[in-house]
Amino acid sequence: MKIPSPIQFVFCAFCLMLLSAVAPIIHAAPKDEQMDKTPELKFPKLKNYEVKLECLSSEKEFPAGKAGMLRFALRNCGANSFMCYEWKMDEQLNIAINYCEWKGQTNLKDADWKKEIPERKGNLRLMPLELAPNNRVLIDKKLDFIEKIPGSIKEPLTFYIYAELNLESMSAKSSMIKITVIP
Repeated sequence: MKIPSPIQFVFCAFCLMLLSAVAPIIHAAPKDEQMDKTPELKFPKLKNYEVKLECLSSEKEFPAGKAGMLRFALRNCGANSFMCYEWKMDEQLNIAINYCEWKGQTNLKDADWKKEIPERKGNLRLMPLELAPNNRVLIDKKLDFIEKIPGSIKEPLTFYIYAELNLESMSAKSSMIKITVIP
């Protein structure tokens, strides 16, 4: 049997003391509470950035009762790179959708618009997003509100929608696009 060196002995003693100090903290909250509690993070506004949020999807006709999907791109149009530390790994969470049913009206009023803010489930996983000039990140966004439209509609429905970033540190809105929900 090999006798531990003094350095190994001190290291093991330190680890045991650390473990005994941390164990009560780890077991203080119930396990489910620990897993679902993500600390509330605040992100400062980015400065000196110029981005464009645009819809790349050509398909804009979706069957009622099934969630539609649109592809968006966030492009760095500025001359400098920037880093966004708030970017969510589940990229759908980075975009909110604003939609309004069009029934032939000439002006869309603010009260007609509804906002679909993505719901976060479980721990929020972030990753830094660095965008160099003229680079872009693609985001596939599910249109959940279409899924709530019953499949038994008799005539196509037209909606105007636009996307906006769901971030504290930066903002951007896409152009308004028209989609159709078919029976």
